[in-house]
Amino acid sequence: AMNHVSFDFDGTLCKNGQPHPKTVELLHQHYKRGDTITILTSRNPRHEHPSWWHENEPERVCVMQFVQDNHLPVQQVVFTDHTPKVDWLAQLGILIHYDNDPVEIDAIRQFGRAGVLVS
Repeated sequence: AMNHVSFDFDGTLCKNGQPHPKTVELLHQHYKRGDTITILTSRNPRHEHPSWWHENEPERVCVMQFVQDNHLPVQQVVFTDHTPKVDWLAQLGILIHYDNDPVEIDAIRQFGRAGVLVS
């Protein structure tokens, strides 16, 4: 059965500017099962533009660039702009979310969806 799953970006898929092997492997496993994959990131979408990060955060890893460079089979990237991720799960039809933020995971579990804490 196909599920819709989501992964946080910073600290979950990307750790210290590099792909986090454990989580990237999980993402590929979900894809092989036929699941739909969304990156659900707290980032502000305006901060993804080179004009912003060249000026403010030159070391920043751009989500779309990371997805391309690492050939991640991701259906969509959603920028929550620091709103609670639990608010997006029902809207997007996501059943499982992977995140390194215990606060997000607790809220998701209280809502009755599967939240997986990644370290």
